[in-house]
Amino acid sequence: MLEILREHNMGQETESDWIMIEKDDFFDFEKKEQRTKSIQILWDNVIGEFNGELIFLLSNDMEFSTISKVMKINSSSNKNDADLLVFYPCFKYLKIQYKKNGITDGILTINMSNNY
Repeated sequence: MLEILREHNMGQETESDWIMIEKDDFFDFEKKEQRTKSIQILWDNVIGEFNGELIFLLSNDMEFSTISKVMKINSSSNKNDADLLVFYPCFKYLKIQYKKNGITDGILTINMSNNY
């Protein structure tokens, strides 16, 4: 499991680096590759206006990108029902941007699960 964000202060905007979703040379034997399977997103103790956003950008080359999904943060917590995005990737890189909008505090954690 890879932590993209761990207990990030939601009063501050942030974005991840470009994350490689597929690596062909990860395993030592042929025809095996590392692939991202899912991303789990948890927020808790959110204070302020519940209008934050998580923006998921996809790219094949890290130069040009496409907005894949905008997830609204519209509650004080999703701890008991954290969001889970399952991937069937047809792209090479992923970047996640957090826009706080009216959120002044809270914690945000994003984890990625791979197939190894």
